[in-house]
This record gives sequence, C-alpha cells and structure tokens, in this order.
Amino acid sequence: MDETLEAFWQEEVATYLPDPAAAVAAALEYVCCPVCEVLAHVPFDFFSRLPVRWPKEPDLQRAVIEAGGFCNHHSWRLANMQSQAAVALVFVDVMAALSEHGPLLTGPCAVCRLEAIFTERLLDALVEHLQSQSNQERFAQLFGLCYPHWRELLGRDLPASLRDLLLSSQSRYARQLRQHLQGFLDKNTPALKQTRTQDESRAARRAILKTAGNENI
Repeated sequence: MDETLEAFWQEEVATYLPDPAAAVAAALEYVCCPVCEVLAHVPFDFFSRLPVRWPKEPDLQRAVIEAGGFCNHHSWRLANMQSQAAVALVFVDVMAALSEHGPLLTGPCAVCRLEAIFTERLLDALVEHLQSQSNQERFAQLFGLCYPHWRELLGRDLPASLRDLLLSSQSRYARQLRQHLQGFLDKNTPALKQTRTQDESRAARRAILKTAGNENI
C-alpha cells in the first residue's frame, strides 16, 4: 500500500466497512458467498458519492489520477451510474495528468484497491467467526464461499480443523448442488417442469454463484 496514501485508504475502509465481523455474519445468511455479498456494494457506494467528494478531497483525486482513472470494469460501472457531467468532472483532471505523464501513471484502480483491502478484512473476520463450534456447525449448512474466495482463504496458514471444515463443507455443497442440477435436467420436459423443487429451479444460478462469485465481482 502506498504509505503516503495509507491514511486515505484506512479512512475509506472505515467509511465503507466499519464492522467487518458484523458484515460477514449478516452476509452468511444470503444464498451466495458472504465475501461477494459485501463486495457487491463497494462500487455502488463509491461511485454514488464520487461527484460530491471529487472537488473536496485531494487524496481521492490523487488515488484515481495516479491510476489513470479506473479499470475497464469499474470505468463502465461509473458511466452506467452517473451522468456525463459527473464523469467529465472526474476525467477532466485524469486526462490532464495523462497528457503530461502518460504511461508513468501506474497506480491500481481505486475501487479494485478497496475491494482487495475489503477481501482481506472480510476473510480475517470469517476466520475469527469460525473459531466457535456453533458457528462452524452453522457454516457447514450454508452456501459457504465461492470457489475464488475459498481458494484464496485456503492459501492462508489455517488451523487444521478449520481447513478440514472448509474442504468438507465445500465438497458437501458441491454434491448437493450437482443433485439439484441433475434434478432440474431430469425434469426438463413439458410434463415434469412444474414438479421441479425450488432448489432445482435455482440450481443453475447457484452453480454460477458458487464457481464464479456474484455478478460484477
């Protein structure tokens, strides 16, 4: 993390993720990866406030300008959320810097940076959450993590019992989801479509949520 902007990033996290533990606990109840569930709000929260903040916050300007704007995905998210006037307000300064420095601007996209920091904080909070036996038992019955965040968590130095839980719960959910997908396919006839269970009807979307995470993450 850029030390000269470290205070700025800490303030951003305090604003958008004041209580990682509470955020994880609440997100676990959704039928999706809890980390993805929290991250899904980051671009909206950031871009909804960007035009008001931009003229007042030089550190915000610097973080965005040093990256030469935003990444492709987040640039178009901004364009879809805000007016052309709001986009122009930001990019008139970005283009001024690019005209002088061009490829020397190499900072990370500000929203990508926030998402990366959030991910670390949320995974920390999840590890802490899973220290209790009751939370482990509950977690084993839930959707769990998407595979990208699951792999990221498994890359950490975890207690053997927690690693076993993450492996077994993921495997259990994958087997269950496979059964629901097969049930959906087996009933893919005019006579049987109406007999699909709710889990079977939602299985295809859940398979995408499980393997890739939430949309736009």
